[in-house]
Amino acid sequence: MLRTTLMTLATGLTLLACTASTALGQEAAPLPKPRLQIPGSPAALSPKGERVLWLARGEAKEGEKRGGFEIHALDLSDAAAKPRKVLDLNLPSDDYYSYLHNGGPRQWAPAGDRFGFTTRSGPKGSYVCGIATLDGKTQVFKGETDTFLLCFDPRGTGGYYVEGNFKGRPPGFELRTFGGDAERVVYASESDSIYFLDPSPQGTRLGLILGNRKVGLSVGILELKTGKLTKSKPIRVDDHFLKPRLQWTPSGDALILTTRGKAGKWPANVVRCDAKSGELKVLVAEAGWAVGGVLRNGLVSLYDRSEKKVALLDPKTGTLSVPNGEVFVLQQVKGRSLVFEPKRRALFVD
Repeated sequence: MLRTTLMTLATGLTLLACTASTALGQEAAPLPKPRLQIPGSPAALSPKGERVLWLARGEAKEGEKRGGFEIHALDLSDAAAKPRKVLDLNLPSDDYYSYLHNGGPRQWAPAGDRFGFTTRSGPKGSYVCGIATLDGKTQVFKGETDTFLLCFDPRGTGGYYVEGNFKGRPPGFELRTFGGDAERVVYASESDSIYFLDPSPQGTRLGLILGNRKVGLSVGILELKTGKLTKSKPIRVDDHFLKPRLQWTPSGDALILTTRGKAGKWPANVVRCDAKSGELKVLVAEAGWAVGGVLRNGLVSLYDRSEKKVALLDPKTGTLSVPNGEVFVLQQVKGRSLVFEPKRRALFVD
């Protein structure tokens, strides 16, 4: 018989553990590893899996019903460590778009000592992105318009960020570098806006979601050495600002994303975009699966929110496997995983 217990730690986190008892003479089954519950979302594991960041609400200030948004961190390598605030994002407590699109940790630097963020604290409430260290020191990138969508180059200390109008009115953006010898523009457009940005595992290309309301959005693959941009056919997504997220395969040969279906439902189609040609291939059609993460073995974790079930998808064959232990894997780093359990509606670190 398997018995589950919940232990609340002094840190405010919850450790989910399982204990087993057996009849006399029977051998006990191996126990699953305890899971550490993360009291916030979205969250991000560091490149070596030794730390985790998440978005949290701070204490309400005078006149506020709820507190504003903060980024908290926990050192997973230290059993005695406690969660701590590392950055105040200065976001209004009711700023829903900032919470979903801009509030979470953008991405860790390869060394795991810094992370990127976006916050609405610029002039007249404009968006600004920047880099923060774990002791709260920040470097902010300011432009004539919004700056947002920051990511690090996995090959070094620098990276890329976008300057433009966050909500795409009027469209246009510049994709700029930071770090290295000098900041430069690697790509610019006067007709498109950009909505998602992610470097390939090798760091030689950037996966983009870009376009405008008239022609729709496309997946873009930008060759950083030459500046060549390959665009897919237009895609349909539920919301220009929140939904169109990309996931590179570990080999860097393709990107995985979710698009709307014929009836306008989202999520509906799981799509593979070839990184060389930009060709789109629907792997699963009109099925309601949302993409979690592309795992180290190349399989894709999927979650059907209406049915609260999970599965694994092989993007090479388009075949679905049996449910993945009822755990929706969002991120895999070294020996750790960031997972969502649909039945508990909770986020855990394995």
